[in-house]
Amino acid sequence: MIRQSQWIKMKDANAVTVPVFRRQFNISKPPEKAVLEITAAGVYEALLNGCRVGDFILAPGWTEYSKRLQVQQYDVTGYLKAENTLDVTVANGWMRRANAQWAGTKNPFEDLPALLIAALHIRYPDGSEETIMTDNQWTAAVSNITRSGIFHGEDVDARITPTAFQPVLITDYPEDILIQQVGPDVTEQETLYPARIFHTPKGEWVIDFGQNMTGYMAFEMDAHAGEKLNLSTAEVLDADGNFYNANYRSARSQLHYICKEGRQAYKPRFTFFGFRYLRVDEAPEGFNPDCIRAIVLHSQMRRTGWLESS
Repeated sequence: MIRQSQWIKMKDANAVTVPVFRRQFNISKPPEKAVLEITAAGVYEALLNGCRVGDFILAPGWTEYSKRLQVQQYDVTGYLKAENTLDVTVANGWMRRANAQWAGTKNPFEDLPALLIAALHIRYPDGSEETIMTDNQWTAAVSNITRSGIFHGEDVDARITPTAFQPVLITDYPEDILIQQVGPDVTEQETLYPARIFHTPKGEWVIDFGQNMTGYMAFEMDAHAGEKLNLSTAEVLDADGNFYNANYRSARSQLHYICKEGRQAYKPRFTFFGFRYLRVDEAPEGFNPDCIRAIVLHSQMRRTGWLESS
């Protein structure tokens, strides 16, 4: 069904724009079954009536994008109402990362804007059906993610609410590369809390989660609009006990968050980090690092061994 849809893009978007695509539609009766087929050039997050669709983090995953692009299917029957809004935000992910190299050449997808293709198939108890496809009835606007990348990290301005939605453009992009999901989903697996919070000999404010992990930080706090929370990640400390991330080389690996007013919670949506330590580079007045936790990401794995040592 998804191959009957069209690839869409945001008008005037460049390679670093993180757009949110929107389709509003009504249904006249409760559905018996509704399935969303979806994928993107980049990584995406879909919200149907404000609820996140599925728990797959950084879908559609990493493949040889010139030959295989995985399509996900989600049962969204319980999400639908009489009046509906489907929002899909698309960021660079692995596919369009700027510092990727192929045998010393430029990433061939680096300058590709965010693309989306999807089909929402709805079946009703009376046997009738309808399909909402990506086409020129969709609109797009700039999201509150101002910069995103697998190695870059994420910059977000929580004060921004996407507005000024404009009609999308239909674009030519291969559909013969679309395949059904074959790899395992990456999901949130574990939550870690700070093991210690300390200042290094250089005076850096550092949060230690007690182990190296792959995932992202998450927080909930009170702040004023315009205040900033900037966090850097590291896997180790240096010989003097100072924050050390030179091993990341050109990867910035940071979260830059501009606060909205009042109570707020956030976790990165389109990137991940390998880290044990977080350095608090800038924080709102009265910030307490105990508000931060670390979310471990990976696919579901079957444990095959144990190790005990003194």
